[in-house]
Amino acid sequence: YGGGFADAFVTKLNSTGSGLVYSSYLGGSGTEWAQGIAIDQQLSPNAYVTGRTDSADYPTTPGAFQSVVRLTDAFVAQIVDVMLPPPTAGRVTGGGTINVTSGIGNFHFIVQRQTATGPISGRLQYVNHASGARVQSQTIDSFAIAGNMATFQGTCTVNGVPCTFDVHVTDNGEPGTNDTFTITVNLGPTEGGTLRSGNILIR
Repeated sequence: YGGGFADAFVTKLNSTGSGLVYSSYLGGSGTEWAQGIAIDQQLSPNAYVTGRTDSADYPTTPGAFQSVVRLTDAFVAQIVDVMLPPPTAGRVTGGGTINVTSGIGNFHFIVQRQTATGPISGRLQYVNHASGARVQSQTIDSFAIAGNMATFQGTCTVNGVPCTFDVHVTDNGEPGTNDTFTITVNLGPTEGGTLRSGNILIR
């Protein structure tokens, strides 16, 4: 609950109604009223919530039709229901360079788990040479492999300040320059893509 007279919220229950899939308030420091909700036809349906807000700081996304509230405004929010792959055992390693806005980034990582329910070990280092951001992993909290793709998330520091990260990689075979590496830090913009140089190996 973020302030004002009331906040909107959206909650999804599991198919038996016995537990939460997700639940969150929606709003800023003012008042929100949720007035409608719908889902789409995806295998894992996304929710669409509509309502009114008078919060000057109601969160908006890049490219929103209107990003500044004028007294009271309508809002539409999409809640993406992401189906995470089940935990897996395996090992993912990689290192190389990627294009970033106005420059180059380089990365090195190793992440592994001996059994699907075992502990995850590993480390990640990433440097965006254009912005000067230096990311160093502290913990690896989730790890999954699906075919030639892998994801891992955890906590980190960026230039010494605590952060979170989310990495997605693909192993498209040798010579490795068709492999991909993307990273998101603190839910910010995604950086990376097809490698300039280097290699990703998923085992």
